[in-house]
Amino acid sequence: MNPTVTAIENTYPELPVKADEISAFRYVQPLQTFILSLKDKERIIRFEPDDIQSFIDWLNVHYIREYKA
Repeated sequence: MNPTVTAIENTYPELPVKADEISAFRYVQPLQTFILSLKDKERIIRFEPDDIQSFIDWLNVHYIREYKA
């Protein structure tokens, strides 16, 4: 895990929203991009983290569900 990110942090570097604002995510592997659905149901954002596995770990620690079609 990235040393700058701990399990209790509600924020992730470069991500413009907090964990408690995210409803679900989908990882688009060919683009190495995450699609994040927000709880306000009005916004969907794209995010490309520097460390994909660290970001997945952060999402899992915060119990953010993965959307699978």
